[in-house]
Parts: sequence; structure tokens; C-alpha cells
Amino acid sequence: MSRKIAVLGATGSVGKSTLDLLEGRTGGKDGLFRVVLISAHRRGKELYAAGTKFQVPHLAWTGLPNSPSDFSVGGSYSPRIHLGAQGLLEALEESDPDLVLNAITGAAGLEASAWTLEQGKDLLLANKESLVVAGPLLRRLADQSGSQILPVDSEHAAIHQCLFGQAGEGKIREGLKKVYLTASGGPFWDASPQVMERARPEDALKHPTWSMGPRISIGSATMMNKAFEILEAHHLFGLREEQIEVLVHRQSIVHSMVEFVDGSLLAQLGVPDMRFPILYCLGFPERLRYEKSGFNLASFSSLSFEPSDFDRFPALRLAKECLRLGGDSGAVLNAADEVATQAFLEGRISFPGILKTVEKILKKHKTTPIQSIAQVLETDRQTREKTCQSLVSV
Repeated sequence: MSRKIAVLGATGSVGKSTLDLLEGRTGGKDGLFRVVLISAHRRGKELYAAGTKFQVPHLAWTGLPNSPSDFSVGGSYSPRIHLGAQGLLEALEESDPDLVLNAITGAAGLEASAWTLEQGKDLLLANKESLVVAGPLLRRLADQSGSQILPVDSEHAAIHQCLFGQAGEGKIREGLKKVYLTASGGPFWDASPQVMERARPEDALKHPTWSMGPRISIGSATMMNKAFEILEAHHLFGLREEQIEVLVHRQSIVHSMVEFVDGSLLAQLGVPDMRFPILYCLGFPERLRYEKSGFNLASFSSLSFEPSDFDRFPALRLAKECLRLGGDSGAVLNAADEVATQAFLEGRISFPGILKTVEKILKKHKTTPIQSIAQVLETDRQTREKTCQSLVSV
């Protein structure tokens, strides 16, 4: 029987890759999946085209149209249209998917993640910000409902693959010593402070190995994306601060490694292509066949690893600070970074000004325990206001 799937953020890079993988796996009595909902923020024409292709009954459009012609329904395809953030939640209720792939960018994806877990559905999570801003609450929801959180991030999907099936969950926890998250280092890993000070948005967007959207690309340049992954690993796998280490691996072939107490080390390798971790999550616990060429050992004569530099990239230090603070500190980290990153992209602050702003806001915040999604959203709103005000002095 086909599994009903919702793809949120369907017009972004992860969403497009997911739909690409679903093509040929939907429709007919032998189709593994049935796409019942797709969403986008602003790309109405792309959303409608994808909906037409898969004959999706529900389309959710959370952003405002650029022009009336951006989103018009005609012909034989007549989906149910849902508008705005509330409309997305209504679309989830009405489409009733069995699993939800959440590839929405930023804190805007939090409510969809919470809804999925509350309903006992499996969550394929590419929206790492959900766990960054409300990890303890989402973890609690998953435990209460029995939902699975399957990480689409290549690093956490790698850790999941290294751990799954290793003598059972209890034995894994007993034998696990440390995980190593790998980072490409971004475009400025060995750049001088002077080069980073003069960096323009187009320089920071030139990721050496991955093709991603602007928010994640800038986050890779500042290493804030890796900072988020530290928090994500903590919430996904119940790891302590000292059990998470970041290594710079310029080739982006080893996606993560797991070390056990007996000295054994397991690594997951693959080409830098998000289709592979997405496919892993779509099929879990089984493996789905994929004809595209995977990793070719003969193509790489050497793989290198370097320790991460917390002085050059203080985002990693801020992540460790959030682990110690707990509560809503992750929500503050994410909101401040979203605002500061957008300010850099618009030319209003320098590249180093992104993390200077974030650190300033985090230091001033009084951390409180997370009790509800509404509380997290209010922290997010207040932090954005404070960050906008503080940009003037950076």
C-alpha cells in the first residue's frame, strides 16, 4: 500500500531532490508513495507545476504572490489551495500524510515539525532549525507519540546509518563514545581576517562542494550551519557536549563518523549529493534502489581531516554555549543568525558582523526553559526585534 507523503519546501534544493526521487515511485497500484501535499513560500509557478506533475490534491503557499499571474489554477488540475502559515497546518490536517518531509528554511518550519510529531507521524527532517530552537520539546513529542525523527542532513543521516542495527538501542548507548561531524570549512576556512572582513555576499555564497540555498551557504561560510548540527546531534542522539566533535574535511566525502568505547570507528561515505540521505530516510528501515552512481573509491586518492578552529569560527563555540545554557538559547541563536545573515546579504553589515551580532544578542539573553511552541515563537519574535536594533552599532 502506498504511503502518503507531504513535501514541505518543495521548491527548494532538498524539496526538488525529494520530488526527483519520488518520480517513478508514485502512482499505480505498485507505487511506494503518494504525494498528498506540497508547499512553497514564494515560488507559486514552480509549486503549481510540481503539483500538476504529481497530481497533488493539496498545495500550500505560505508567502505572498509577486504578481497575480504567479499562481493561477486552470485546466483539469484543480487542487485544494491553502494560503499562509495557518493554511499549511490546515493542509496537513486535511491531507493526513503518513510521513512528512520538512525542508522549510528557518524557524518557519517549527510548527509543521511539531504538528507531525503530535500526530504520531514520521518526520523526515531537513529543517534542522526545528531541533535547534525547540529540541527538548520536539524530542518529548516524539517520545510521547512514538514518532520517528529521521534526519535528512547528510551528517546526521550518516550517524544514523552507523548506529542503526548495531546490537540494539541499549547496547548502542553503552558502547558509543563520540561522534565526529565533518565540515567542508566553507569558502573562508584558510582565509585571513582581512579577506573575511572584505568578503562580499557573492564570495560567501561560493561553497566548495555543495550546491545549496543562500541561508545555508552563508551558514556554511560562518560555520553556523555546523553549529546548528552540533545542537541537532545533541537532540537527535542524546549526546553530551564532549561527545560531539567537528572535523574539517574539505572533500565532503566522509559525512560523519562514530567512535565506540573499544576504539572502533565507523564512517559513512558518499558523494556530496543530498539525494542519497533523502533516499535513505524515505526507505528506512529498508534500502530503496537507486541507479545513480554512488561513491567511487578510485576517484579519491586521499581524504584529509583537520581540527576545527573555534577562534576563526566562533559559531562553534556559541553552539557549545547553547548546549550548556539549554532552554530557549537555541531559538535565540537561530533568530539572531537569520536576521544578521539577511543583513549581510543586503550589504548592511560585514561578514564578521554576522557572528559579532549573534554573540552580542546571545550574551544579553536570559535563558528560560521551553514549555510550549507559542513560547518559542515569542522568543523568536523578540530576538528578531532586538537583533534588528543592534545591527546599527555593528
